[in-house]
Amino acid sequence: MISHRRILVCGASGLLGHGLVPFLKSLDLLVTTQSFSGPGDIQADLTNPDEAKKLIENTTPDIVINLAALTNVDECEKFPEKAKLLNVNLVQNLVSAIGSKNILLIHISTDQLYDGEGLHLEENPNPKNVYAKTKLDGEKEALKIKSIILRTTFFGRSQHPTRPSFSDWLINCFKNRTPIKLFTDVYVSPLSIKTLCKEIARVIENPVPGIYNLGSLNGMSKRDFAYTLAKRFNHPIESHAEDISVSESTLLAFRPKNMLMDCTKYMQTYDCKLPTLVDEINNF
Repeated sequence: MISHRRILVCGASGLLGHGLVPFLKSLDLLVTTQSFSGPGDIQADLTNPDEAKKLIENTTPDIVINLAALTNVDECEKFPEKAKLLNVNLVQNLVSAIGSKNILLIHISTDQLYDGEGLHLEENPNPKNVYAKTKLDGEKEALKIKSIILRTTFFGRSQHPTRPSFSDWLINCFKNRTPIKLFTDVYVSPLSIKTLCKEIARVIENPVPGIYNLGSLNGMSKRDFAYTLAKRFNHPIESHAEDISVSESTLLAFRPKNMLMDCTKYMQTYDCKLPTLVDEINNF
């Protein structure tokens, strides 16, 4: 029974954790949360091998879900050693702490590993910035034990008290008629936070180790995502939105243009049909 499983959520005080933890608890799972300094059942520094080992020994989980990471792409580029510490060494410490114990690691990764033409398969990562390279190295550490790696990205209403999601930021710009620049040549296929939480629960119920792309079907450019979202909430944005190429931006780190994922492997393994991005926006 899924409700009998003990779940340890690492990095639970982040954006995804604020949605995932209440959802897992609603399924009567026995959830323990870890954070570095934010709210959580246990505060621990997972960049310290001893603290990671102590955390696993004291909580005796059946499944560890790792959400902990440095996800600010430009900060990773500016501070590569910090990116390595939080995206690689932290995973290494968790893996070492789990060791040969019968514990499954569910590791949340990113669609930023991809770039180039077409829909991307799991076996073809193409990391182009420090964030993506360190996330890929973190995956390699996770694969040393029984693990499921979910390459994903998400949007939706944030439950975090201080961190809005990308879609929250867009909607706020719509409401306030704030001038915004929208990338016409960056393609994404995110899931809603709500759907992502449901899919993580599906994985918990019937775990099959491996690497999986987990996104929406029929993705779109960030520009089209913004316009579709604006239409959903009846906010005309033509007067204050400017279409630009990502190459015209002042972002520090290189940004891949095509992160569209082929999610066939996930759907076949878990016998499910993922939603289209339009459906996800309409159900937002």
